[in-house]
Amino acid sequence: MKKLLSIAIEHYSLISLIATFISFAYMFFFLNKPALNAFLLSFLTWGVGVRCLVAFAANWVPPFSDQIAEAYGWPLGSSFQREIASADAAFGLLGILCNWFAGEFWTATLFGVSCYWFLSELKGLLTIRKRQRDPTYSVKSSLHAGMGIDFVSSIVIFFCLIIRYFNVDFSF
Repeated sequence: MKKLLSIAIEHYSLISLIATFISFAYMFFFLNKPALNAFLLSFLTWGVGVRCLVAFAANWVPPFSDQIAEAYGWPLGSSFQREIASADAAFGLLGILCNWFAGEFWTATLFGVSCYWFLSELKGLLTIRKRQRDPTYSVKSSLHAGMGIDFVSSIVIFFCLIIRYFNVDFSF
């Protein structure tokens, strides 16, 4: 059980992405929700809500928090890491609340989380790239995958918001 939990936490970004697409498919094909709304609600629930709550736990609870700190080169028990965990908890709750609040609440949540992810992952990638010059430093591929998912998701969110806000029509 402990091994399964460790694998789930190590790959939570990928798992939440898969859950997002399963939820989207269910809402779109079985509940006949409009595609953009089905995708955004699925993403807000799984990709932001559940994923950020797991990220909160992973950054707050040892031994997972210690592994993350080590991967980034942070001191163990850093108050900075607790601040990251707190931001993850806040966005996680906002993502879950999107199931009950719609409209501009979704927009604000998406703008906030995309800004948070884009800037934090950009800084994280630059820090890791700088530290990789040290031959004793190594990063798990799951960390790179999670950072990549956040980085790409923030860009996709931005374009979804533009489509939703400006009612862009892609039909020719």
